[in-house]
Amino acid sequence: MKTGTEKRIKFYENRMPKMREKLAAAIMMAVIAMITMATVTFAWYTLSQSPEVTGISTTISANGSLEIALSNSEGTEPEASAVGDSSAAEGQSVQEANLTWGNLVNLSDGYGLDELVLRPALLNTSNLSSGSPLWGATYGSDGRVSQLNKNYAYTVWSEEHSAFIVPDTKNYGVRAISSVTYVNLEGENTFTELCNKAEEYNAEAGNLYLSIVNNPDYMAALSGLIGVYVQNKLSSSNGAVDVSSYIEDLYKMMVDFGEALDTAGEALAYVANIRLFLNEGDSYTPYTAETLASASVLELSAAGISDESITLYRKDYTQYQKDLETIASLVEAHQNGTTIYWSNISGVIGRLVDIPNVTIDGTKVSTIGISNASSFMGGGTHEAVIHKVSNPNNYLYDFEEITGYNMYAPKVSISFTYIFSVTVTANVYTELYYSSKSLFYDSLNTVINENSGKYIGGDAVAEDTYGLALDIWVRSNAVSTVLTLEGSLTEETDEDGNTKITGVEGENRVWEDSSLLSDDSTTQGTGSFYIFYADTPEEQKTALELFSNIKIAFVDSNSTVLATASLKTGEGEYYAVNGKYYLPLEVTSGSVTYTDDEGNTQTGITTLAQNEATMITAILYLDGTNLTNEQVLSADDIEGTLNIQFGSSVSLTTAGNSDLENETRAASASASPTKFDYFKDEDLTTDI
Repeated sequence: MKTGTEKRIKFYENRMPKMREKLAAAIMMAVIAMITMATVTFAWYTLSQSPEVTGISTTISANGSLEIALSNSEGTEPEASAVGDSSAAEGQSVQEANLTWGNLVNLSDGYGLDELVLRPALLNTSNLSSGSPLWGATYGSDGRVSQLNKNYAYTVWSEEHSAFIVPDTKNYGVRAISSVTYVNLEGENTFTELCNKAEEYNAEAGNLYLSIVNNPDYMAALSGLIGVYVQNKLSSSNGAVDVSSYIEDLYKMMVDFGEALDTAGEALAYVANIRLFLNEGDSYTPYTAETLASASVLELSAAGISDESITLYRKDYTQYQKDLETIASLVEAHQNGTTIYWSNISGVIGRLVDIPNVTIDGTKVSTIGISNASSFMGGGTHEAVIHKVSNPNNYLYDFEEITGYNMYAPKVSISFTYIFSVTVTANVYTELYYSSKSLFYDSLNTVINENSGKYIGGDAVAEDTYGLALDIWVRSNAVSTVLTLEGSLTEETDEDGNTKITGVEGENRVWEDSSLLSDDSTTQGTGSFYIFYADTPEEQKTALELFSNIKIAFVDSNSTVLATASLKTGEGEYYAVNGKYYLPLEVTSGSVTYTDDEGNTQTGITTLAQNEATMITAILYLDGTNLTNEQVLSADDIEGTLNIQFGSSVSLTTAGNSDLENETRAASASASPTKFDYFKDEDLTTDI
């Protein structure tokens, strides 16, 4: 027998996640690595909470070294780090390592940056602390900014919901700057649960139906009544054929079928509820099988519920309740001694099964008469097929059409008298048996396909993203140093004096007299650059026009803008090789300056006090002042990597640790074997 398997397969196929096109980021943060200038050791480097060292003159490589850490959600200063805390290779996640002092913050995974799209905006300097750090840009007919909107919020990525959400309290760390809409974050779970419940009820209804059509008593009553119809027609009895022997089994069958019909109604009620949920969110009043059947057409129409499956169920449900009462009263009359005739039940039987249009070997039962009745006397197994032609109600047929579950009753006996008694053995089933029709699955798949994936609700989430805020803690052990952006282009000059850009590098801060490091060695990082690919001159031109408007504002804890930085995109200001482009990130404005190693005055970000942790927020946005819609849309597939490398204005030297030099210090050591040899004429040295 068919059990709706094909329909369920279709259902599951439609439930598979659909690939949805998304607008690629004008600047996609595929990987953002924020790297500091690092040395081999630090002034605050300790091996325990209470280090004790005595009898040793301790010097630590110090000035000019930096450490950074991504802020935790509370914005509190990171605690002292142990060896390996800042490394994801030490048995912790990248996200955990980012929160500890070290020289690398890796934002490549777990922060939702692959979902971040920068849209044109302006920095809202008067509202940096209250959650609306940007003005959103609306364009006029000339393509320029014509209207500004500051209704934006800091949002944080939720792995659970795969969305940027508005936190209940102010959060720090990695934050998107977004316009806000209200959705139901649990919507996908609710939607899935409703779909599963609908299918569960439909399967239960189908199994109840199959137990009915496999019940020999019920099928004997049904086939017997088909024989009564033929007998009544052949004998011209005008409905006077006695059917009392069938009435009680007929009633039991109809009671059980009523349960199956109610269960199918619950499945359809869930389909209706899914539609209400998609349209109204959690605030809807759910339907049950009973309330769905009794609802007015106007009410359902207003709710957008017009499914063929629900319409058919409602039509049958109402009439079926009346027919069940009719048969119940006839059972009671029969138990009180009344004879029940075909004329008493013919209307009910006609709505249960459209008997006149049942065919036996292709011959309609309504056409069986004296002239052709003898053709069924030859024995063998015939095919009795239930059809639906004219009767508006055909309960068994309609049930199969709704649920997709089909009867197949083999070798059922249909008996009538023609001159003498005739018994026809037939396989009984509806014409739907060989189809895959299921109005229930049609309705369910329709609402699944209509689901946009955005659910109405009260949770504030990002609607569109406009910028990115990164909260970073920095510290240095130099007496006083300026925080800088590091990285530079490398150049070569040929014999004719022509200068050519040959590559990029991070700042190399090592001791000049170290024999362990070559001139090409670098302590950490590859500098502050935005790296992207362009295949054609047209793509290059479009990208450079766009990237010239990328801005980073560095903001302190008092919401004061310390400095701003932008990408260098002019001719001769970047490096390109084989379609790969490196755009330097440079501080373009700020109140702090310093003198570099070549004697040039440079602009820095801020001054850092010795051994004092400072939190700085870097706000990344796409300056909409000089951008048009056309420029943004034409660059919607440009992706790349931003690398920010912080540095220090102070050259690296060795210095005593002022915090530790007055502390009690002790050291202990052991060696095995206890004897070792060395060359007494040479100094005993070691590298640390």
